[in-house]
Amino acid sequence: NIYHCDAIVNVGAFCGSVDYCCHCGEPCQGSTDRGCEHHCGWCGRDDCAVGVDGPFCQNCGRGVGSLDCLNHHIGVCGVSWICSSCFGRFKFGERDRREHVCGEHGCVSCGSFVLSDRLCSLQRRALKDPETKYVCFDFGTDQSSGVHKAGFCVARCMDG
Repeated sequence: NIYHCDAIVNVGAFCGSVDYCCHCGEPCQGSTDRGCEHHCGWCGRDDCAVGVDGPFCQNCGRGVGSLDCLNHHIGVCGVSWICSSCFGRFKFGERDRREHVCGEHGCVSCGSFVLSDRLCSLQRRALKDPETKYVCFDFGTDQSSGVHKAGFCVARCMDG
């Protein structure tokens, strides 16, 4: 039905990210990548009790906040690992630990891992056919607090 409108059921996807933090109202790339003070970056839980000298995860090399944090961290571990020398962060499957050289990073221009002093050229991309699209939308908001807060959004795409 062309007159049907869908509600936003995944705010993270609507913001172009994997997840969304309800505490700070910011999109994020996963449960351990939130920059919010209410969220633990090691285990992904809200309001995790963090100690001073916690244990290290043997899989990824992170020093976590506490033993309880480590037990929950094991469930989310496996996304990335950290070099114990340069503290560089790399995704599993994207960069092997044995091939890592301290000071390297993933180059967005050429797509390979390079040292910081290397200058890469931009790679040619295939041109896409131009398209004109319109998105019609409507927000249901509440402004009783003095600030507009969206409670409902409906959007519909139309080709031009």
